[in-house]
Amino acid sequence: MEIVDAQIHPPDPATPWVYGEDSKIALSCELAREAMDSVGVDAALIHTGNAAYCEFAIETYPDRFAGCLTFDPNDTEVANFVSGYRNRPGMLALRTIARSWVDGKLTEDFIEGRFEPAYDVAEKHNVPMFIQAAGYLPSDLTPVVRNHPNLLFVLDHVGLDQQPGVVPDDPWERLPEVLEMARFANVALKLTGVPTLARSPFPFTDVWPYVHQVIDAFGANRVMWGSDFTRMRYAPRSVERGPRAGWFGLYSDAVNFIRDTEELTDDVKEQLLGGTIRRLLSWNT
Repeated sequence: MEIVDAQIHPPDPATPWVYGEDSKIALSCELAREAMDSVGVDAALIHTGNAAYCEFAIETYPDRFAGCLTFDPNDTEVANFVSGYRNRPGMLALRTIARSWVDGKLTEDFIEGRFEPAYDVAEKHNVPMFIQAAGYLPSDLTPVVRNHPNLLFVLDHVGLDQQPGVVPDDPWERLPEVLEMARFANVALKLTGVPTLARSPFPFTDVWPYVHQVIDAFGANRVMWGSDFTRMRYAPRSVERGPRAGWFGLYSDAVNFIRDTEELTDDVKEQLLGGTIRRLLSWNT
């Protein structure tokens, strides 16, 4: 069974790097590839704002990596950037950060509609849009989704607040709001960071009642698994690596709780672990 990780970030060295940006990119790329090899992941979508990193990783391992860049909607060249995006090797999707992880509020750019011109172009040129808007579903995202019926939006992180943001005592309490978004055919969901929502240790058995609701609402053909494995090692309310005792789990845990579970059929696993992202992002090796 092929395993495609729908979200990784560049894994940086744990110590300060003083040997130049090019060598840091090369090292980080190898760290990512080695981590994937170690847990049986065949390919991964890199989420970053660093285009040079994506380009290096894709050129070095074109069958292993693809890119999903965050972008500035206020850039005067954003229309040209988006329209030509899919012509760049391995660049498959873009990402909107609609809310701040620090205070949980919507960004001014999103509130003021500054992403709309980019969405218009993305819709025209078939550039899928991942979006981090937890806490504002369906209230603030519904008008955007309706305004762009031919643009695929992929909800980040199960559509829920996750570490390093402020997470409620019941991390699933707003799941009904997420499930409401399933009524839109142009909305899919990224099942990332699930171990951070668990209140039991690996294999995270307490998450399954909620994960089943997600799959039932969206269908396995609109749900893609991702690890976001570097975030599992953050210190609480921080984007910095914390002590191992406080980690939410390992990369292997994020893979194995899905791959090895008896909660899902093999057909559903094949879709979550690669089939859905390959199809929705037109990602062919």
